[in-house]
Amino acid sequence: MAGCRGPGRGPGPAGGRAPHPGAQDPFQDVSWIAAEALGKIGDPQAVEPLIAALKEGEKWLRQGAAWALGKIRDPRAIEPLVAALKDLKADVRKNAAWALGQFTGDRVAAALSEAVKDPNPAVQRAARQALDALKEKDPGKNGPPAPAQG
Repeated sequence: MAGCRGPGRGPGPAGGRAPHPGAQDPFQDVSWIAAEALGKIGDPQAVEPLIAALKEGEKWLRQGAAWALGKIRDPRAIEPLVAALKDLKADVRKNAAWALGQFTGDRVAAALSEAVKDPNPAVQRAARQALDALKEKDPGKNGPPAPAQG
């Protein structure tokens, strides 16, 4: 996916699509678009490259990879998404929290319960919403309740 970046490759400002919010470099948008497309397609073959991007890509690619992994919902993504909850960039942590909310299980619930303590309010909010989604999917089987918003 990193090879998709550069002039004339994929949609971008010249292709009529506005850059992802906050993008400084118009070609950073390509990383997000590529990850978004893989998530929408939902092909399990995209999971390993997305996991690699989540671990090593630039911010926009990590953010998009987290989102795409949540859309695909392959269990191989759970541990890398849990690790992404410690990313230096809040937007990546926020998307990782959202993505984990697409899964079920005690491991996911425990990680999200920790994420509600994140210093960034947007990450806290995403983690709480993800925990609420887990409870709706599988009441009583998703670990401790989300701490009250304070």
